[in-house]
Amino acid sequence: MKTEINQIKIELAEDNENLKSIDSRLRSLNQEWIRGAFSPNGKRSPNLNQELDQIQESFNILTHLIQDLNNEGLSSSDIFIISFSQGACLTMEFMIRQSFSLGGIIPIAGFIRYKKHVKKDATDASHKTPVLLLHGENDKVILPDQSKISLEIFKDAGYQ
Repeated sequence: MKTEINQIKIELAEDNENLKSIDSRLRSLNQEWIRGAFSPNGKRSPNLNQELDQIQESFNILTHLIQDLNNEGLSSSDIFIISFSQGACLTMEFMIRQSFSLGGIIPIAGFIRYKKHVKKDATDASHKTPVLLLHGENDKVILPDQSKISLEIFKDAGYQ
C-alpha cells in the first residue's frame, strides 16, 4: 500500500502578487494555500465583510479537504493540522466551529482572533480535538502572551 503525504500551508500574505507566486509553487508540489486575514490586537480590518468572506472561504476549503481525506479512508482522528502565525489563528478559529474532532491541532505563534466568540461558537465535537500551543519566547511579531491568552480562552471554554 502506497502512503501519500500532502501538506497544507496555512499562512497570510498581504502582497497578492507574492501570494500568486507562492500559490503556483505550492500547487506544483501538491499542496494547498489557504488564506486568512487577522489582526492580533483585536482591531477590525478596514473591510470586515471581506475578512469574514476570506475566513469562510478558507474554512470551506479545509472542510472539503478533510471530507476528501475521510472519503479516501482516513479518519478525522488521524488528521493533524500544524500551522504558523496567521495560519495558526485560522486553524484555531476553524477547529472550534467544526462538527467533528481532529487528531489534533498544533498552532505555532498564533492567537485567537475572535476571543469573545470561542465559548459561544465552540462545538461539543471540537472539545475532543487536542490542542498543542507553541510559541517562541522572543517573537516580536505575535507576542508570546497571545498564546498564553489563547490557552486561558481554551481552558475557559472547556478545552483540556
